[in-house]
Amino acid sequence: MTVVLKGGSRPPADAMPLLRVEAYGKTGVGKSTFAATFPSPLWVVNFDRPWGAIIEQLPETHVIHYHEVPVDADMLTKGIAASHLLEFDKFLREAAASKEGGTFILDGADGHESISFTILR
Repeated sequence: MTVVLKGGSRPPADAMPLLRVEAYGKTGVGKSTFAATFPSPLWVVNFDRPWGAIIEQLPETHVIHYHEVPVDADMLTKGIAASHLLEFDKFLREAAASKEGGTFILDGADGHESISFTILR
């Protein structure tokens, strides 16, 4: 099927636009701050340093759903890991089901110097 489109429109079959970003950089260069500039609401799963200073800088109009996962290898048992996975799954499903759209941010999950985020709608 051929469709004629104009700039700013989307093909009919492409109803939910997504943008996926993976940012790499040394600790402290601003990857999390960069992610926080994407469309609100923000759905943040944080395995890294706390976001308090970043959230304080955001406009009051921003909505942030924030889930911090404490990662301490010495305390990570099978039961604790399972609990974290269940909480993460619930948070991810809530974000995906949200009619608000926004940006889903996974910060520090790989244990390296990266951050991943996806525009939901």
